[in-house]
This record gives sequence, C-alpha cells and structure tokens, in this order.
Amino acid sequence: MRLIKKTIYIGLFLLLLLIPDAVPKTDQIIAEYNFDLLSWEVSSLLGKIFEIDVKINEKGCLDSGYRLDNFVKHDKYNGIERSDYFQAVVKKSLYENGFVRIFPPVSAQIGKPPLILIFSPRDRILLGKTDLLLSNMSNHEKEALESELALLTNQSVFIENLGGLGTYPSIVADNNSDLQILETMAHEWIHHWLFFKPLGRQYFKNSFSKQLNESVAQLVGKEIGRYAYELVSVCYSNTTNQRTTEKQTSDFKQQYFFETIQKLRIKVDVLLSQGDVGQAEIIMDSTAKNLIEDGYNLRKINQAYFAFHGLYGDDPGSNTNISKQLTDIRKEYDNLKGFMTAVGAIKTEKEFNQLYLELRKN
Repeated sequence: MRLIKKTIYIGLFLLLLLIPDAVPKTDQIIAEYNFDLLSWEVSSLLGKIFEIDVKINEKGCLDSGYRLDNFVKHDKYNGIERSDYFQAVVKKSLYENGFVRIFPPVSAQIGKPPLILIFSPRDRILLGKTDLLLSNMSNHEKEALESELALLTNQSVFIENLGGLGTYPSIVADNNSDLQILETMAHEWIHHWLFFKPLGRQYFKNSFSKQLNESVAQLVGKEIGRYAYELVSVCYSNTTNQRTTEKQTSDFKQQYFFETIQKLRIKVDVLLSQGDVGQAEIIMDSTAKNLIEDGYNLRKINQAYFAFHGLYGDDPGSNTNISKQLTDIRKEYDNLKGFMTAVGAIKTEKEFNQLYLELRKN
C-alpha cells in the first residue's frame, strides 16, 4: 500500500513539473482584450448553414431585379445579405478569370475584424509574436497597452486595424468602399485557396514565405476585386450612390504618404543596421507626428509597424521586391488561374527566383 501511495505521489510530482509555473506576464496583461477566435468560428460556421444561395445574372446583378442602392443604407434587403451578394460576384469573377472549380467556396462576413497586436525587436525589424484583440478598443486603451507591453518586454509594440482576416468564413472590414470590400474578400479567399497548395502550407515557415503569400493575395485580390467592382457598378441606379463610409484620399496624398513611408523605411533599416536604435526611433516618431498633423489616419510608426506592413509587397513599409517580381510573372500568363497554379506550387525562395528568371528569359 505504501508503495502504491509513493508511486502516486511521484506520478503527481512529475505531472506538476509538466505544467507551466504561470501564464506568461504578457498574456496576463492582454487577457481582457483577447479576441475569442474559437467562439467566433463556431458561431459563424453555424450561421453559414442557413446562408442563402444568391443568384445573379450574367451582368453580375441580382436576378430579382433589386437595385443595389438598397444596400447603401441596409446590410440586408429582402432577405439578401450584402456579404452574400458580394460573395456571388467574387465567385463569378473567379470563374471568368480562368478558375474552373471554386474550392473552397467563397465565404465571408462583412463586419469588424479584430485588431492585431504586433511585437518586433527594437534593434531590427522582424515580425515576432502576434495576438488578435477585440475590435472595440479605444485609442487610449491601445496606447496604454502598447506602453505597458513595451516596458515589460523592451520590444517595439503596435496595435493595428485589419482590413480582413483569413478565418473561414473570412471577416472583411465594413469601414471602406465597395471596391475595397471586394478586394479584401478576394484577398482572403486567395489565402483559403492557397491553404491547399504548397505555397500556402509554407506560410509560417519563414518571413519570405509569409511575404510571398501575402503579396500573392494582394496582387490577385486587387485584380479580382476590381473585376468584381466593374460588375457591381452597373447594378446601381446611380453610381455616385455606391456605399462609401470614408472619404477617398486623393491620389496626390496617397502618393505623398507612399513615398514618405518608403523613404523612412530605408533610413530606419540603415540606422538599425548601424546599431543606432535611438535615432531610428526619433525619426519614426517625428515622421508619424508630421503625417498625423497633415491629416493622415495614423497613430504611430515603429519597428512593429514596419514588421507588419512589411509583409505586403506593395506596401510602402515593405523592403522587398516581391511585389514587382510577381507583377512581372503575372504578365507572362494569359489568365489568372495559370498564374496562380504556377505560384501556388512554390515551396522555397529559390524556387520563386527560378520561376522569375525562367519567365524573364522568355
């Protein structure tokens, strides 16, 4: 009997050794703001069971004859969700751009994606730990959380809005125009499609794989989104009534912002490579302050900001040529499906460079 008790005690002791001493301090701090992804997935998937299969005609409009002006003031009209209609248009656009089989089905919800919390080392720009946070955090709460985490970890911390999230169904932000919603919906579906391809399965392997996946989704998402937008545009009685919840920034302001951030990224990379973290942070702070004063929608710029935005090859915060290379590769294919088949098969940076060089030779 004593031997059995002793064995049990030893077993319990060993089991306790396997249990972490405590939840990491950073996780404790962000706990109250954590986005419950599992609960969201369960409820959203259940909701999709009762989704209406929206029928559209060859022009991309609703067969029922309803004009899309009804969606300007309502997310739902005569039983049809705006997201369900947009899904149908994106699906039609994919078919008309070379896709024969749409799998997985296009599935998205228009709403409020969670925020993303990003960490990066201060002495270099590198995407570290990320977490999803509740979308209703105030700017004051964001600033306070960023400051507390930065002090605790001595890392650069940034909380950013997401235009979309590649859950299934995906979440697409409803704070922008029809064009941006369609581009984002297509972007997230590309991630769903790539999940079943070698490229998508390499997503978390290294920073290059993440950049390539995101840059492919950006390029193709914009192409399909713009195609879908052309279909949608003819379905309004008056195209000036198309739903837009924020004023479109002028081309000049967009170009100025792009060039400013691009130049800043180059300067910051040089300073960090020289070990001058302090000066790099000073010029990021001053640039952000100037842009905010000029009316740009921005809170701050730091290493974590660049680590996140650097994932997207067409973003001014990126320091890669992936986007330009992908654009060149895309020109070599007659249709989108051919391009996607080629890039979807890529597993490594070496394979990507080989594809680029081979096509450029031809």
